Amino acid sequence: QRPHLRNLRRRPASPRQAHQLEMAENASDEDCVVGGFNYQVENVPRSIISGGKVYVNRMTSGSDGDVVGMKSETVEHKVWNGRKLNPPMTLDANSFTLVDDKCPEEVDFLHEDDILHKYYPACCELLKQKTGAV
Repeated sequence: QRPHLRNLRRRPASPRQAHQLEMAENASDEDCVVGGFNYQVENVPRSIISGGKVYVNRMTSGSDGDVVGMKSETVEHKVWNGRKLNPPMTLDANSFTLVDDKCPEEVDFLHEDDILHKYYPACCELLKQKTGAV
């Protein structure tokens, strides 16, 4: 394991989370895929406050422009199928949950207008529904 990734694995906060972690670690290769995840390399400056050395130019349309000062490396990790966990992940226990949902309208993800005016509102409604938000 890479030294800068050691702290990503935290101690489970509850017996339920420990059980789910154990199930994921013992899952068969059929229950997981290997994916590439991009991480900032060690020598890239990090700060909560912008120092003007690492940034993404934001375009007026809301899309990302050029990336400045950033260098990443791809690290492979196993990704387990959370849908097979028993008990399932919940918002209260795991800070996320998996839900089945379909967009109510046809959304073209290659068109920003569809994303902003169809997909995002559908996501907001789903979040309200699942969390009880008003």
